[in-house]
Parts: sequence; structure tokens; C-alpha cells
Amino acid sequence: MLSLGLIAWAVLALGAAYSLLCIVIPLKPFKARGSAAKSLAGTLVAWVGVTLFVATADFSPVPSTQLAAPEATEEDRSQEAAEERRVFVEDEFYWDDDTSKFKPQIVAVVNRISRENVNCPDPDPQSIARSDRGSPDAPMFFVTCGSGMDIFNVWFSPDDADGENPLSAVLPPSQTSAVSACEQTAVNAASHPSTVKFSRVMSLSFQTWKSGNAEVRSTFIAKNGFNLETKYDIVCSFTGSKMTNVSIAEARN
Repeated sequence: MLSLGLIAWAVLALGAAYSLLCIVIPLKPFKARGSAAKSLAGTLVAWVGVTLFVATADFSPVPSTQLAAPEATEEDRSQEAAEERRVFVEDEFYWDDDTSKFKPQIVAVVNRISRENVNCPDPDPQSIARSDRGSPDAPMFFVTCGSGMDIFNVWFSPDDADGENPLSAVLPPSQTSAVSACEQTAVNAASHPSTVKFSRVMSLSFQTWKSGNAEVRSTFIAKNGFNLETKYDIVCSFTGSKMTNVSIAEARN
């Protein structure tokens, strides 16, 4: 509406300007200056009316009475994805002497993993096997998840079928927290901690996997036991937020 008003305003302004010109120099379609003057008067009246309309009218959008649908939360999207996932049945599994004793529990746990572990929506039922992590009285099993270079196992107990223990994904640490922990490890390992200069830019790399594992690689310079400044390579490995392994060696270059 506002754009139409502005167009009308511009057309009338041009018409008034032409009528004024015809008063000075008689041009078509006016045969006399009087006709041009009457046209100018009428055009000016219309132009003023349009100007007042454009200046006073409210062109803001009329608010809709229809409520917008609430934005889906991450929990809603996860729930929708879980409902769309396949349901594993007993015939899809590979059973051996160890696993066949716990068929109902294993099927239930694998379906829980598929629903609850965002990094394992499609576990491989053919990969089920008993793990040496358990004991004769408390057996443990695992199922393989992922594909390509990001394959990992999820371990579970038949007792997990009751739904009490969470089977959600193990999340790797943030880069900031992992690098800080690795730097502190370098400081603690140095003969002269105050001399440690840890590289947070040039030599730093940070990698995570869907298993929840993460790795920090970097270098640092520190004085050794002979008070000589030496460069070292450091690798810090994490599972979740826990540092599980550290490797420090003198750098080759």
C-alpha cells in the first residue's frame, strides 16, 4: 500500500510540473494557459491529498492472531529421531553360546543404545560378542557402532535392559579444557615447571571421535635436568573428560 501511494504521489508531482510548464509555454493537450492553470490546480489538490494520506496512514503489518508454532527443542528432535529409528528383533542378531543365553536382554539393550546414544543410532546386531571386561557371574558384552574410520564399541551388561543405567553417548572434552589439561600435565612433568612454554597455536592439534575419545598433540619447550632448554612432543589422550594416557618424548626437530 505504501509503495502505491508513493507512485501516485510521484505521478501527480510530475503532472503538476507539466501543467506549470504549459502555463509558461502552451503545449499539448492544453489549448490555452487557462486550461493548464485549471489542470495545475486540480493536480495540486490531488497531490496534497495523497501527501497527507502517505504521511498519516499506518502501513505497519497487521499482527496475526494465529500463534506461531513453538520451535522444536534439541530434546524434541532427539525424541523424534528415536521414534523413527528401526526396532531390532532377535532374528537380526548373530548368536553364539555366550550371547544366546541372554537373548531378550541383549535385544532390549541394543534397542536402548539405538534410541539413547546419539552417536550410535544404528548399531550392528551381527557384531554382538562377549567382552573380557566382565566375569563369569557378571558378564559384559559389546556392540559395534559407526562406520569407516570412526568405528567404536559400546559395552553393556544384560542388567542394562531394565533401563536404570544411562546408555547415552560419551561426549569428548572441549578443546579448551583438553588443551589446558594437557598443558598442565607438561608443566607437572618438567624438571623446571616454570620454564615450560606450551604451544597452543603452531604445533597444536585436537581431534575427537564419536566414541567419546579425544586427542591433543602439541609441543613444549622446557629446561631439562641439565638446565638446557629442550623441545618435547606431547600427546594427551582422553575418554570423555578423563585423561587416559600421556606420551612425552624429546622432539626430533
